[in-house]
Amino acid sequence: MLPAGRHGWRSWHAFPVQHPAAFGPELESSRISIKMRGGSLGHHQAYEREERFSAWQSERFGALVHILGAMAAEHVFYGENSLGVGGDIQSVTGLAGQMVGGAGMAPHPVHVNGSEFEGVTGERAQKRIEKRFEALGNRILNRSVNVFDAMSDRAKRPLAAQFIGEAFATAVCFVKENKDAVERIANEVIEKQEIYGDDLLRLLDAQNLKKPEIDWTKEESWPQI
Repeated sequence: MLPAGRHGWRSWHAFPVQHPAAFGPELESSRISIKMRGGSLGHHQAYEREERFSAWQSERFGALVHILGAMAAEHVFYGENSLGVGGDIQSVTGLAGQMVGGAGMAPHPVHVNGSEFEGVTGERAQKRIEKRFEALGNRILNRSVNVFDAMSDRAKRPLAAQFIGEAFATAVCFVKENKDAVERIANEVIEKQEIYGDDLLRLLDAQNLKKPEIDWTKEESWPQI
């Protein structure tokens, strides 16, 4: 169990949702720490396995999930988030703005496979799910961050919000799927304060973190914030 009184909350700011088994196969973890540096409450550091000068949309979406991992873990374990996620929200807003405003990216269509969502099926169900992602993202994004004018563009802002909403919901599902393993990682980080190199890789590999199978037509897949 995590320490009582939420003493372990800072460990979420180092939580590696972008683990190779999850949403960052092109990355390798190198450091996880809850030592405060320059106002940072904690961090998870990873590097690319090979040098590259661009990234695919799926990889940028993985980065959104990674950045929102701390906020997701706080919601799963404590039912609310702390003030410590402000920097993360600023980062995902900037990244989503870059994706839609600078690279012309847009969220992939949601496949419902004939299932019902909120009483409708087919394309109507798909659109409702996408609108729910958008509403969730609008609650999270930082309106003062306006990369490539995406947040002031009536066509682009909904796309950026949808990216953010889907990424947060995905991060929550990941933490729920791996809750026991996440708790073990958090307790290890609380004890040691900082883990890096091969010790970190062994810790993460031992947890057997799993990428969740998510059905957005099921209400239990959605975070409550």
